[in-house]
Amino acid sequence: MKYSFEELPLQPPNSIGDPTDFLVYAIVEQEEGSTERTVWDEAKREFVKTGLVMKKPLPAPYGWIPQTFCEGDGDALDVLILTETKIPQGHYLATRPVGVLLRRDQDHKVLAVDLQDTRFGAIQNYTEVPPELLTFIEDWFRPYFELDGWLDAIATRQIIAQSHALFHLK
Repeated sequence: MKYSFEELPLQPPNSIGDPTDFLVYAIVEQEEGSTERTVWDEAKREFVKTGLVMKKPLPAPYGWIPQTFCEGDGDALDVLILTETKIPQGHYLATRPVGVLLRRDQDHKVLAVDLQDTRFGAIQNYTEVPPELLTFIEDWFRPYFELDGWLDAIATRQIIAQSHALFHLK
């Protein structure tokens, strides 16, 4: 089976070069609330359960940004998507990156918003996200990783641009 996301570019075509907004595609690897870790196996071209069961359900849909490469784990750049819509595994959507949660191991987590979402779609920077939601996300990651705080939307764009350049070098 070929998934519709396998040929996705980094950005939706109508947003490329738009200096007023920076949009990227996000591919959902795990649905919000899931507890068993699932990953995309590129060789098999399918989602595979790893057997790892997480202590708490995921706080948001979790996935990756296409055409990126993260040196921290050797995979695409990870993304959490703020949305009130249930997005199934394997689906993708246009998102606006609004921040990045830094991890000491360099496997940073981009925070993005679903553009179509009535609650989160207008957010431009992580500082506009309710603080209790940011804390909830941090608390989810804290048992597994050492965290180094948040970077804003501008720094997030730079991280994505760097990981996109690395993708083309590999």
